[in-house]
Amino acid sequence: MASSVISQLVDAMTLCSQPAERQVRTTIDPPMAPEEAMKLLKDGNRRFVNGCPWGSKTKAAARQQLVEDGQAPHTAIIG
Repeated sequence: MASSVISQLVDAMTLCSQPAERQVRTTIDPPMAPEEAMKLLKDGNRRFVNGCPWGSKTKAAARQQLVEDGQAPHTAIIG
């Protein structure tokens, strides 16, 4: 039981650990494999559900890069 709780805490800490700066995709990035895009979507959903979104980690330089090079989202969901 105790190891299960510890394992859950470790998983939560890993999930909520944030990069120093959130990466953005621009038009100069190569296409992404569907499996990689699905993993990014699932990881992001898991972080959001657990209260650990990365959205606030986008720095001014990354935003400027989007302005200069254009956005290239890894996924478009049409439903």
